[in-house]
Amino acid sequence: MTVAGEGDRVNRLWLCALAVLVLLTRFWALGAKPLHHDESLFAVYSFHLRMSGDYNFDPILHGPFLENIEALLFWALGDSDAVARLWSALAGTLLLAAVWQLRGRVGGRAAVMAVALLAVSPTLMYYSRFNRNDVPFTLAAMVFVLCAAQVVRQGRLAAVFCGILAVAWTICIKETYLIFLFTAASYVLLVEAVKAGARQPLWFWARARQTAQLATGYWLRPGAVAAAGIAAGAFLVVALHTTWFKHPEHWDGPWEAIRYWSGQHKQQRIFGEYHYYIPILLIYEFLPLGLFLWGMARTLRRAGWLGGWVAWGWAAWSAALLIALWSQPLPPGFAAVAHMTRGWHLWLAVEVLVLGAAACAVLALEGRRLAAFFVWWTVVSFLAYSYAGEKVPWLAVHIAFPMILSAAVLGTSLRGPASPTDHVGLRLIARSVLAAAFLATLAIAMRLCFINSANPAERHVFTHTTRDYKAMVADVHDMVARTNSGPIERFPLILAGDSIWPGQWDFRRWSQMRTGPATPQSPIVILDEYLDPLHRDVRALGQYPWLLESHVVRRVPFREWWRQDMLLSHVARLTDLWLALVPKQYRFGSLTDAYGRAVGWVGDWADLPNLTIEEGLRASLAAWRDVFDYLIFRRDFDPWRAHYPARDHIAVLLCVRKDLYRQWSALGGRHEPSRSRFVRARAHKVE
Repeated sequence: MTVAGEGDRVNRLWLCALAVLVLLTRFWALGAKPLHHDESLFAVYSFHLRMSGDYNFDPILHGPFLENIEALLFWALGDSDAVARLWSALAGTLLLAAVWQLRGRVGGRAAVMAVALLAVSPTLMYYSRFNRNDVPFTLAAMVFVLCAAQVVRQGRLAAVFCGILAVAWTICIKETYLIFLFTAASYVLLVEAVKAGARQPLWFWARARQTAQLATGYWLRPGAVAAAGIAAGAFLVVALHTTWFKHPEHWDGPWEAIRYWSGQHKQQRIFGEYHYYIPILLIYEFLPLGLFLWGMARTLRRAGWLGGWVAWGWAAWSAALLIALWSQPLPPGFAAVAHMTRGWHLWLAVEVLVLGAAACAVLALEGRRLAAFFVWWTVVSFLAYSYAGEKVPWLAVHIAFPMILSAAVLGTSLRGPASPTDHVGLRLIARSVLAAAFLATLAIAMRLCFINSANPAERHVFTHTTRDYKAMVADVHDMVARTNSGPIERFPLILAGDSIWPGQWDFRRWSQMRTGPATPQSPIVILDEYLDPLHRDVRALGQYPWLLESHVVRRVPFREWWRQDMLLSHVARLTDLWLALVPKQYRFGSLTDAYGRAVGWVGDWADLPNLTIEEGLRASLAAWRDVFDYLIFRRDFDPWRAHYPARDHIAVLLCVRKDLYRQWSALGGRHEPSRSRFVRARAHKVE
């Protein structure tokens, strides 16, 4: 057997193993996790479309494609939590199949590496099991890339038509198509500028003319195909946004969505620091991130025109800029426009943009235009989503996916054929480290998706519904069924407050469900513990004291989140470890001098005036222990040891009329295991 044949056989074995892994990790126990607030929104509107055949487009739900495909799945397979997430799981699986189609352009080894990294990616795995638009959008974007590659390489007119349809598909999925299309257009301009600077023929227009010549020899037929694609794409966009022309007022739905989300971007409703996605990538995607940075460094080193004084000058300028900006606040006007709060954020953006553009230029001049596009896609995505006014963890999908593709294409030389000058031992160590990192990434992904899927200690778990709430929903269904209280369609359930979502989904067939007000005769009432959960103001039991007299009340944790507002100051204590160099006899002095200035580089500025050197060192050691415990065991910073709460939550009250509760208990009804507790009348005591 030849070496090439042996390599193909190994690739096929890898693909078979990865296919089994992908099917198991994308589809196993899809319905076990409680639905997130956003997941329930998509599920409810899809269920309404399935039952009534109507959906009035709302830009807060992004494009209408998800509702339509989900309604179709509900019609075919029934409505459940698992089916609600099925399209995301299918899209996550098809995404890997689409990446494998690139093997002819990037090589079999790089394609296998890309599929392997995507298969074990915690970010891609988790959000392939999450009912949102991000993984399906990535699939549509990848289809466009495949079509564009076919047009460039073979001049296929069918690929032109399909590529335009892929753009329409992205428009129907999510407004992030604007960022993706900007990425594609700016990439073409960047490559053309690089070619012009190197006095080489302009690549894009040359390929366009060649495509037309390969097709017919003149422009008429390619133009007709493009026009047909635009017409078909426009029909798809208008048909879906108007729910197959039932709501013609939404014919400009994409523009409605842009207006709405640009307003959300300005409001920064869900605020996050500019560096929001860096910890997520370091925690979950450290393997492809390391390969990406390593490949970028090797790419830049290959360019002779970037060496010598250019490299040293840039390094010196970057270091000086970082020192100058590190602790300096940005001007308020600039900070508000750039969505940056710290000086080093500006340094980070400049470094990413300049080095990313330089790497793209090197790859383009080498003729590796697809690799250059993946790198540019990663760079633009990181900068765009870091700038975006809303920071949420599922947007990390749009950064992690192109980064993984870039890492696979740029990092395969680690496994390239050995040369006589290679050190066998070093290559063996490198491969061992890669294998260990791959297995560690898989373990992290499995823990995230199957153990901690609703645990806010994970950075991907964002204000998620608790398993306690899901257990409460099961209790309510069991109460009605066990006590023969009639069909659920006619059972009068009161559901009020934040628990409307995902309650609207969990009780979707309860046609008598109302949002209040409750009365002493109401059999089951579910309402927020506080009438103003955001400010923890006005207790519901204070507003409705009769509930404790007429109902059995049980407090149920509803949503949990890890408070990240104090995270950076806690992590800043890591830098205070240098205080261990201070002799013990001097550690009882203050961290500040007589003028209130720090005695040295101190990260914990918040507690600076109140700490001695010994206390600062202990705080730093505790921070290191907290970080270690988090990375290894996913223990979030203990709220009982910290001076601020690291985890927070809101709760709901399950109020069951006493006669109904006694009947349910007599018939063997028992609460599902959870952290919920009974509330007694005396001083609203929780037990």
